[in-house]
Amino acid sequence: MGNVYYQRNKLANVLGISKETLRYYEEKQIIEPKRDPRNGYRVYDGMDCQTLIYLRMLRAYGFSLEDATSSAISYGDHSFEAMLRQRIAQTEQEIRRLTWESQILAEMAQSSQLWRDDPHQMRIEDCQDQIFFLEQLIGWEPVVDEQRNSAVKTLTTALPITFYGMIVDREFFFSDGVQRPKLAERSGILWRESDLNVLPEEVGKISCDRRYRWEKVLRFVEKLNKYEPEDMSDVAQTLMTANRYLHENGYQVSSDAVLRILPVSLPTEDSFLEIIIPIKKNTGGRTE
Repeated sequence: MGNVYYQRNKLANVLGISKETLRYYEEKQIIEPKRDPRNGYRVYDGMDCQTLIYLRMLRAYGFSLEDATSSAISYGDHSFEAMLRQRIAQTEQEIRRLTWESQILAEMAQSSQLWRDDPHQMRIEDCQDQIFFLEQLIGWEPVVDEQRNSAVKTLTTALPITFYGMIVDREFFFSDGVQRPKLAERSGILWRESDLNVLPEEVGKISCDRRYRWEKVLRFVEKLNKYEPEDMSDVAQTLMTANRYLHENGYQVSSDAVLRILPVSLPTEDSFLEIIIPIKKNTGGRTE
């Protein structure tokens, strides 16, 4: 093997890596180019090729470059097995996270279809969960401090496809039977207690601004013009319907509502809000 020589382009093609990667490994002295005795060209030999094959395998197993190039970690060593067990735990965590992410995507697809089939559909659902809320904006003013900045970075990295929304005091919507909706003043990141088993441990340590325990919720989606967010007249009409719907089914609002912002393509004028209203049985009316 030692008398087989590869120029940089050829070795890169053989191994399916870039010339820049080869150059990087050369700088780290993992491989050492030589001179082809036949023509003096700068080349790599068969041992360099084998070294890189081993390196790619170890990197695929989750070894850092430092560990992969350490003589203290190798097949048959306790440290090697411990490293693999650590990789197993990381892989299982990633499987849980991807399963969780798949469920969120499926819920969003189903919600989109339900709205398309019946834009006025309202549904009461069980929701045995605790909801956490971290404010990012009050009106259009950012809420900024060092601790919050760190929390926002953690959450936006860990929660790329969960929900961003607004907490709306129930008095805005349901006060003496009169609806006076307005654009929510406080918006930020919402996450659920049930998410914590797939999220980084530091998420569970974040000090949130509000938390709610939801048991049942009324859900529906409202379409708005995103360039006229202050115009909540359509929401006002829908909320009157929601109030009647709850009354007819023996429920009342139990805590502040959430306006969840749903994804839309950037050029469209449409904006969609999923309105989530925590509810409970109306003790003054029908009972369970």
